[in-house]
Amino acid sequence: AGVNTTKFMTPLRTKQAINGAEVWNTVTTAGVHTMVAGQSYISTYAGLTTFKLPLVSAVGKRINIVTTAGTLKVTQNALQSIVAGSAGTSTVGVSGNLSSAAIENAAVTLICTVANTKWVLLSSNLLAIDEFVIKG
Repeated sequence: AGVNTTKFMTPLRTKQAINGAEVWNTVTTAGVHTMVAGQSYISTYAGLTTFKLPLVSAVGKRINIVTTAGTLKVTQNALQSIVAGSAGTSTVGVSGNLSSAAIENAAVTLICTVANTKWVLLSSNLLAIDEFVIKG
């Protein structure tokens, strides 16, 4: 018999402008949260929070992600990839991802370097790139 998997999309709970410029979204629940290029996300959920890269992004757009209680995973759409320095590049497409080890209070910034398809891990507060896992 087959296994049926259902994915639930949970809306982001709050949005607030910081200094009138950047939009921070607070995520309080599990599920897959599709991100918007140029916005930032704070997860207060105690478990794994999954963030999906946006389908559309211009070169130079950034995404910031901060976890205060749990861990994070960034998933991709078709034809997308994430480059994380010496850790390498994720598999292109939906099977690739970037995830933090079981470390709370992770903060990462991704920047789009090829419109819609390529993202680079620009910065992180983690001590070593080895604290991230690139699936690829």
